[in-house]
Amino acid sequence: MKKMILILPAVLISLCGNGVIFAADPAGDSNSNYTVEQRKRFSNVIEQGQAFTANLSLAEIENQFGQPLRIHSTVHENRYDSQNRDYITVLFYQHYVFRLYRVEQSKNEFVTHFSLLTNQREALWGIKPGISEKELRMILGEPVFVENGMLTWEDSATDAPAALICHIKNGFVSRIDFSFYYE
Repeated sequence: MKKMILILPAVLISLCGNGVIFAADPAGDSNSNYTVEQRKRFSNVIEQGQAFTANLSLAEIENQFGQPLRIHSTVHENRYDSQNRDYITVLFYQHYVFRLYRVEQSKNEFVTHFSLLTNQREALWGIKPGISEKELRMILGEPVFVENGMLTWEDSATDAPAALICHIKNGFVSRIDFSFYYE
């Protein structure tokens, strides 16, 4: 049986018999404890969160979910144009939290953060509040950061970086945060 090695830009692939084996990215991984399947799952979960929040405005969120229990709004100087202001609005619901961002001179607003607080809805592979930390790590691999009861998986390799932050209490997920477009 012949063994064939292919070198692709970022991944070394070894084809041997019927199996395909992926080696770590030689350019360096932010976390080499991921398997290829776990990376794919993480990307799919982030895409699911982005699809759920895509094109949601303040009015559309209120139309879909009703009046929030609480609204918190802040205004900040725009980091790139001191003549502009950034408006951050956080909508709190019993099972969700939405954080919207809008620049003063623009009518566009978008969700930069979404939190799932209920086990009544789940992401792909059964990821939801209530799943055990052990199950979560088996599905997504080891997080990039672990701090103060929060496990963080991130993808900062794109123009629109994203993170999945799972809050752990007593060995179980209590809250899931999707964070998009952070700096």
